[in-house]
Amino acid sequence: MAHGAAPVTFALTVRKGKEPAIVIDVTDASADLPVQHLPGEVGHFGLWIAEELSRVTVHPAQPGKTVRATFDVIDASLLPSVP
Repeated sequence: MAHGAAPVTFALTVRKGKEPAIVIDVTDASADLPVQHLPGEVGHFGLWIAEELSRVTVHPAQPGKTVRATFDVIDASLLPSVP
């Protein structure tokens, strides 16, 4: 992992309602911030792809950080049912 350290957690949230979205949170213990590299550099496509398809934000935490990717959903009827 280029900018992370164990332990790493992953959370997926489906938001319905007025502003439907799929939110992915990746939290790790490293304070190192992710760095976007241009496409074509080996092994550095993840953040670029996420930023092209979603809104990416970084939230400092103790220890480490959470990187959040929020994917807006245009048609909420396509979202899965969540119990």
